[in-house]
Parts: sequence; structure tokens; C-alpha cells
Amino acid sequence: MTSSWWYVSNNERKGPIDDEELRRLLVDGTLSSNSLVWKQGMDGWQPARQIDELTSFLSSLPPEIPT
Repeated sequence: MTSSWWYVSNNERKGPIDDEELRRLLVDGTLSSNSLVWKQGMDGWQPARQIDELTSFLSSLPPEIPT
């Protein structure tokens, strides 16, 4: 079963998107490990880096570009 994720971009709630699309947004830099995400069953919005099922995926990506 695919999860339906929501995310925050430019202070707006976006979604729902599936697992594959969420990972694509993380890979292409649209979302970062600090981006807030949520799916049903979570208590509230959390940074992607704090979500267990995304931790190993995020660790496989190159570091974020410093601003």
C-alpha cells in the first residue's frame, strides 16, 4: 500500500503525493531533510529527517547545498 503524504512548500500545504513522488522531491531538492511532511497516523507535521521510514533514504542522498 502506498502512503499519501502532504508537505509544506512556500508556507502552503501541498499533496497528497505517494512515496515515490516524495522521494523524487527529496532527490531533486524541491524538499530537504528539514521540510515538514505529514501522513495519516502521524500526530502532526514533522521534518522529513525525523521520520523513521525516510531516515535511510535521506542518508543515501548527498549533503544539502549550503545557503
